[in-house]
Amino acid sequence: MKRNKVFAVLCGAMMLCTTALVSCEGSESDKDINSKKDRAQTNQSDYDLKTSLTKANSSASCLYDSINSVLIELDESGADVGAIKSISYNKGDATVTVLTGSVVDDTKIYRGIEEYFDDVNKLDFVASCDRGVCIAVACKEDDTYTGSKPTVVTTDNYKDYSDDLEKALADAVNKANVDR
Repeated sequence: MKRNKVFAVLCGAMMLCTTALVSCEGSESDKDINSKKDRAQTNQSDYDLKTSLTKANSSASCLYDSINSVLIELDESGADVGAIKSISYNKGDATVTVLTGSVVDDTKIYRGIEEYFDDVNKLDFVASCDRGVCIAVACKEDDTYTGSKPTVVTTDNYKDYSDDLEKALADAVNKANVDR
């Protein structure tokens, strides 16, 4: 019986030593741990940035499609959509800019956009139209992330467009004109 107790104590001591040895060998330096944390935070930040930009550009794309759908409907009902130069919405105020002498009901246009795109009231946006077609859109839900259609805002340049819808729209219009 004595022999079993001694053996058990020795085995227990060996296991403790082995466990301690494994945990010492397996431990990482603080520098390695901090490096991994930094990479994880950077990866999360990159993911958040890409997600936010994708959302903003997706909103611009939906808005672009909605505006064009409304313009088609208005054209079919006899409205002079060819006179529309721009459509904007800022903090609850919808504005439609038309050629001199033309009249278009801006509330009808905005309500039509709302029918196609439920979240439009969460955005500020500007859209450029030419000959009855929306050619480019820039929008934002907050002051950091601006989206556009055609897409000009990317992870590399999004800071250049933060809270600057007019710049995003101008670059999207240029891209649209090149793509034509």
